[in-house]
Amino acid sequence: LNYLEKDFQAPNDELTEADLQRLFLVSRRITGKITPQETISATIKETMGLLHCDAVSLYVLDRKMQMLRLYTHLTEFPIMLRLNHGIAGSVFLKQELVNIANCQQDSRFDRTMDMRTGYFTRSMIVVPILDIEGQSCGVLQAINKMPTG
Repeated sequence: LNYLEKDFQAPNDELTEADLQRLFLVSRRITGKITPQETISATIKETMGLLHCDAVSLYVLDRKMQMLRLYTHLTEFPIMLRLNHGIAGSVFLKQELVNIANCQQDSRFDRTMDMRTGYFTRSMIVVPILDIEGQSCGVLQAINKMPTG
């Protein structure tokens, strides 16, 4: 640890902007090597519990393909979607939270997954996920708030 600390410190013991940038790039490389499935599963499970919703979808930006990878607790493999597709795509591009009481009446709503699975989406809260630079890197979607009590 001392070795790393010395490598990143300027002569006056202050971290420079260049040091911070290098540290950020190293951490990005490290996190890029970690298999995200456990993190994705934990995020979905915790969000379902915290928001008392029936389902959660996590969309993660695939920077190489410029598409969103859709992860849910219902699918084994991610589904690829265009960045401008559906409510999640709109939230991703506009970086705005949306709270939709009736998805069936929203023109951005894509019924394909509901028709494919037999699921019925009533409502959802959709939140953009931003990286440290303020750029969209994903979307979290909580679907069908469950009654509490």
